[in-house]
Amino acid sequence: MVETVTEFGQLFGIAAGVILVIAYIPQLRRLYILKRAEEISLGLFIMVGFGSVMYVSYGLYIHDWIITLTNGSILSVNVTLILMKLYYDRRNK
Repeated sequence: MVETVTEFGQLFGIAAGVILVIAYIPQLRRLYILKRAEEISLGLFIMVGFGSVMYVSYGLYIHDWIITLTNGSILSVNVTLILMKLYYDRRNK
């Protein structure tokens, strides 16, 4: 029973991580299509980025690859969104 619960917990964690990363795709797509980012809050993505760095560090510390990989992916998407925002804000001045 314990092995089943552990396997379920891992699958649940993987599914949650995939959903969290996929959740950013609509925003990335919208930024790319509109080529402007005035309505995007830079502060939000910076804070989420810092939180992701902390979670990646935590995942590495406890040797949990699900936490590390999920938050590393979220951090990558956040950096991409921040760079897109800065680029489009500068370009559209």
